[in-house]
Amino acid sequence: MIARRYSWRMALLAILAVGTGLLAVPAPPLVSNVAYGQDARPCPASSVEFGATRLQIESPLRRHDFSVELADSPEQRARGLMCRTEVAADGGMLFDYGWPQRIAMWMRNTLVPLDMLFVDETGRIFVVVRNATPLSETVIDPGGPVRAVIELRGGTVDRLDIRRGDKVNHPIFGRPLQ
Repeated sequence: MIARRYSWRMALLAILAVGTGLLAVPAPPLVSNVAYGQDARPCPASSVEFGATRLQIESPLRRHDFSVELADSPEQRARGLMCRTEVAADGGMLFDYGWPQRIAMWMRNTLVPLDMLFVDETGRIFVVVRNATPLSETVIDPGGPVRAVIELRGGTVDRLDIRRGDKVNHPIFGRPLQ
Protein backbone atom coordinates (compact mmCIF):
# COMPACT_ATOMS: atom_id res chain seq x y z
CA MET A 1 0.00 0.00 0.00
CA ILE A 2 2.81 2.46 0.86
CA ALA A 3 4.74 1.63 -2.33
CA ARG A 4 1.63 2.17 -4.41
CA ARG A 5 0.98 5.57 -2.78
CA TYR A 6 4.57 6.75 -3.43
CA SER A 7 4.76 5.38 -6.95
CA TRP A 8 1.84 7.45 -8.26
CA ARG A 9 3.14 10.53 -6.39
CA MET A 10 6.60 10.08 -7.90
CA ALA A 11 5.08 9.65 -11.36
CA LEU A 12 3.03 12.83 -10.91
CA LEU A 13 6.10 14.77 -9.74
CA ALA A 14 8.12 13.52 -12.72
CA ILE A 15 5.37 14.59 -15.14
CA LEU A 16 5.17 18.02 -13.54
CA ALA A 17 8.95 18.45 -13.50
CA VAL A 18 9.27 17.56 -17.18
CA GLY A 19 6.30 19.75 -18.08
CA THR A 20 7.79 22.76 -16.27
CA GLY A 21 11.28 22.16 -17.59
CA LEU A 22 12.82 21.34 -14.21
CA LEU A 23 14.23 18.05 -15.52
CA ALA A 24 15.23 19.41 -18.91
CA VAL A 25 18.85 18.65 -19.70
CA PRO A 26 20.43 20.87 -22.33
CA ALA A 27 21.52 18.96 -25.39
CA PRO A 28 25.20 19.23 -26.34
CA PRO A 29 25.94 21.35 -29.39
CA LEU A 30 26.09 19.21 -32.52
CA VAL A 31 27.85 19.40 -35.85
CA SER A 32 25.72 18.01 -38.64
CA ASN A 33 27.22 15.74 -41.26
CA VAL A 34 24.38 16.42 -43.70
CA ALA A 35 26.46 18.98 -45.59
CA TYR A 36 28.98 16.25 -46.35
CA GLY A 37 26.50 14.13 -48.27
CA GLN A 38 26.25 11.40 -45.63
CA ASP A 39 23.57 10.30 -43.25
CA ALA A 40 23.44 12.70 -40.34
CA ARG A 41 25.42 11.29 -37.41
CA PRO A 42 25.84 14.05 -34.87
CA CYS A 43 29.23 14.87 -33.44
CA PRO A 44 28.95 15.39 -29.70
CA ALA A 45 30.71 18.34 -28.11
CA SER A 46 33.99 17.43 -26.48
CA SER A 47 36.09 18.86 -23.69
CA VAL A 48 39.17 16.90 -24.80
CA GLU A 49 42.13 19.22 -25.31
CA PHE A 50 45.35 18.51 -27.18
CA GLY A 51 48.87 19.83 -26.83
CA ALA A 52 50.84 21.01 -29.83
CA THR A 53 54.10 19.51 -31.05
CA ARG A 54 56.31 19.66 -34.10
CA LEU A 55 57.57 16.77 -36.17
CA GLN A 56 59.48 16.25 -39.36
CA ILE A 57 59.21 13.61 -42.04
CA GLU A 58 62.48 12.94 -43.84
CA SER A 59 62.39 11.64 -47.37
CA PRO A 60 65.66 10.75 -49.13
CA LEU A 61 65.82 14.16 -50.82
CA ARG A 62 63.94 16.52 -48.47
CA ARG A 63 62.52 17.17 -45.01
CA HIS A 64 58.91 18.26 -44.32
CA ASP A 65 57.96 20.18 -41.16
CA PHE A 66 54.55 19.79 -39.50
CA SER A 67 52.85 21.40 -36.49
CA VAL A 68 50.51 18.74 -35.15
CA GLU A 69 48.38 18.06 -32.12
CA LEU A 70 49.55 15.30 -29.78
CA ALA A 71 47.10 12.59 -28.73
CA ASP A 72 48.78 10.50 -26.03
CA SER A 73 45.96 9.75 -23.57
CA PRO A 74 43.16 7.24 -24.20
CA GLU A 75 40.58 10.07 -24.29
CA GLN A 76 42.61 12.07 -26.79
CA ARG A 77 43.26 9.06 -29.02
CA ALA A 78 39.56 8.15 -28.96
CA ARG A 79 38.57 11.66 -30.06
CA GLY A 80 41.34 12.29 -32.60
CA LEU A 81 40.34 14.52 -35.51
CA MET A 82 36.67 13.57 -35.37
CA CYS A 83 34.17 16.35 -36.07
CA ARG A 84 36.78 18.71 -37.56
CA THR A 85 35.78 20.46 -40.75
CA GLU A 86 39.35 21.19 -41.85
CA VAL A 87 42.97 20.27 -41.20
CA ALA A 88 45.79 22.74 -41.91
CA ALA A 89 48.11 21.95 -44.83
CA ASP A 90 51.05 21.50 -42.41
CA GLY A 91 48.89 20.26 -39.53
CA GLY A 92 47.41 17.02 -38.30
CA MET A 93 47.66 14.76 -35.27
CA LEU A 94 50.28 12.46 -33.80
CA PHE A 95 48.78 9.50 -31.92
CA ASP A 96 51.40 8.16 -29.49
CA TYR A 97 50.63 4.70 -28.10
CA GLY A 98 53.77 4.53 -25.93
CA TRP A 99 55.12 1.22 -27.24
CA PRO A 100 54.67 -0.95 -30.35
CA GLN A 101 51.26 -2.59 -30.52
CA ARG A 102 48.50 -3.56 -32.96
CA ILE A 103 46.52 -0.43 -33.79
CA ALA A 104 43.37 -0.15 -35.87
CA MET A 105 41.78 3.14 -36.93
CA TRP A 106 38.52 4.16 -38.56
CA MET A 107 36.94 7.37 -39.84
CA ARG A 108 33.68 7.40 -37.86
CA ASN A 109 32.62 11.03 -37.34
CA THR A 110 35.70 12.24 -39.22
CA LEU A 111 34.41 14.77 -41.70
CA VAL A 112 37.49 15.28 -43.90
CA PRO A 113 39.70 12.84 -45.83
CA LEU A 114 42.94 12.01 -44.03
CA ASP A 115 46.26 10.44 -44.93
CA MET A 116 47.41 8.04 -42.19
CA LEU A 117 51.02 7.13 -41.53
CA PHE A 118 51.59 4.12 -39.27
CA VAL A 119 55.03 4.52 -37.68
CA ASP A 120 57.17 1.83 -36.01
CA GLU A 121 59.14 2.26 -32.77
CA THR A 122 62.25 3.48 -34.63
CA GLY A 123 60.38 6.31 -36.34
CA ARG A 124 60.13 4.65 -39.76
CA ILE A 125 56.87 4.84 -41.68
CA PHE A 126 55.55 1.28 -41.80
CA VAL A 127 52.29 1.77 -43.74
CA VAL A 128 50.85 4.71 -45.71
CA VAL A 129 47.07 5.07 -46.16
CA ARG A 130 46.00 7.74 -48.64
CA ASN A 131 42.77 9.74 -48.46
CA ALA A 132 40.84 7.63 -45.94
CA THR A 133 37.13 8.08 -46.65
CA PRO A 134 35.29 10.47 -44.33
CA LEU A 135 32.66 8.88 -42.04
CA SER A 136 33.68 5.34 -42.99
CA GLU A 137 33.54 2.64 -40.34
CA THR A 138 35.88 0.40 -42.32
CA VAL A 139 38.72 -0.70 -40.07
CA ILE A 140 42.17 0.45 -41.20
CA ASP A 141 44.73 -2.05 -39.91
CA PRO A 142 48.43 -1.73 -40.78
CA GLY A 143 48.96 -5.47 -40.36
CA GLY A 144 51.61 -5.24 -37.67
CA PRO A 145 52.58 -3.45 -34.48
CA VAL A 146 53.29 0.31 -34.59
CA ARG A 147 54.28 2.89 -31.99
CA ALA A 148 52.34 5.81 -33.46
CA VAL A 149 49.96 7.01 -36.14
CA ILE A 150 50.19 10.38 -37.87
CA GLU A 151 47.07 11.79 -39.50
CA LEU A 152 47.53 14.53 -42.09
CA ARG A 153 45.20 16.40 -44.41
CA GLY A 154 44.12 14.11 -47.25
CA GLY A 155 46.41 14.47 -50.27
CA THR A 156 49.48 15.53 -48.26
CA VAL A 157 51.26 12.20 -48.79
CA ASP A 158 50.99 12.50 -52.58
CA ARG A 159 51.73 16.24 -52.61
CA LEU A 160 54.96 15.77 -50.63
CA ASP A 161 55.83 12.30 -51.97
CA ILE A 162 55.92 10.73 -48.49
CA ARG A 163 56.56 6.99 -48.65
CA ARG A 164 56.94 3.84 -46.63
CA GLY A 165 60.40 3.80 -45.04
CA ASP A 166 60.65 7.59 -44.64
CA LYS A 167 61.86 8.69 -41.20
CA VAL A 168 59.84 10.68 -38.64
CA ASN A 169 61.86 13.02 -36.43
CA HIS A 170 60.18 13.48 -33.05
CA PRO A 171 61.33 12.94 -29.46
CA ILE A 172 58.99 9.94 -28.93
CA PHE A 173 61.15 8.02 -31.41
CA GLY A 174 64.42 9.29 -29.90
CA ARG A 175 64.90 11.31 -33.08
CA PRO A 176 65.24 15.06 -32.40
CA LEU A 177 64.07 17.62 -34.93
CA GLN A 178 66.75 18.65 -37.44
